[in-house]
Parts: sequence; C-alpha cells; structure tokens
Amino acid sequence: MFASVLLLCLVSFGVSYGSCPIESYSSTGCFASGSALVNIDRSFRSSMNSICAAAISCRVKLYITDSYRRPDSPVLNPIVQPAQLSNHKIGHAIDMNVVYGTSNTLCNSRCLGGTQPAAVKCLIDAVKTARRRWGGNFAITDAVHIDDGYNLNVTAYRSLYAKIQRDCA
Repeated sequence: MFASVLLLCLVSFGVSYGSCPIESYSSTGCFASGSALVNIDRSFRSSMNSICAAAISCRVKLYITDSYRRPDSPVLNPIVQPAQLSNHKIGHAIDMNVVYGTSNTLCNSRCLGGTQPAAVKCLIDAVKTARRRWGGNFAITDAVHIDDGYNLNVTAYRSLYAKIQRDCA
C-alpha cells in the first residue's frame, strides 16, 4: 500500500534532487511509448499538468522530443533556430508530436502546422485556452512547441537561468 502511494506521488509531482529546480516529470496516460524523458523546472509542473490533462481529455498522447535543454547541448536538426532566451534552457517548454486515433497515428511538425485532425486540434485549442503558448502562433512558426511564456519577463528568466546554472551543474 505504501509503495503504491509513493509511486502515485512520484508520478503526479515529479522528482528533483537538492536545490536544483529541474525535475523529471511523468504522467500516467499522457505520454506515448518511446517519448524522451521529460525534465522541467518545478514551477512549470502546473503547466505540464494542464497540458497532460488536455491530452487525456482529447484522447491523444504526447510524444515528447525535447524538454529542458542544457545551454551547452546542441540541437540536432532544429525546425527553427533556438531562441537566445529559449524556455527550454530553463525547463519551461516542451517539443512534441501527437499520437492520436485507434491506429496511433503520429502527427508531426507538418501535421501540427497544417490541417490538424480533430483530436489534435482539441489538444492545441485546450492548451491555448489554458493560457499556454503554442509555437504554431509564433511569428516564426514552431508547431511542435508549447511553453508558458516565462521568457517574456527577461529579469525573471535571467534569474532562473542563473539559478539553474549554479544549482544543477
């Protein structure tokens, strides 16, 4: 019984170590098999909970391709050039594809940026309703991207970036 409760807490709340605010995030029913490990800043957890609730409600699964990205990590084959103040560098963004339908069809960047199937459109609409930013609405379209706009407050962004660099080495 205790092990079940502990596992539920780990799945719902993530696991972080020490003063580093980056934690692993998991959610039952949200992620497609084979997704990359999801690492986020603990203050992005409520956004991830909202994104995952939308995915579950829309009956899709997220195939995560990127989340927290160390500043010195190269981005292989980027769809768009990473921003200088990228929310990935502070754990406030994910890149994903969407798996939908009974045949587990993959909706990639082309699909996300084009005419979306109903279940995928449901997810994107729910993400936007929850006041998260979808990269399909950016000036330079990045349809696989979702974030919370943390980088719009440059002072807060730089402070969190410095904390992560200091505490997560």
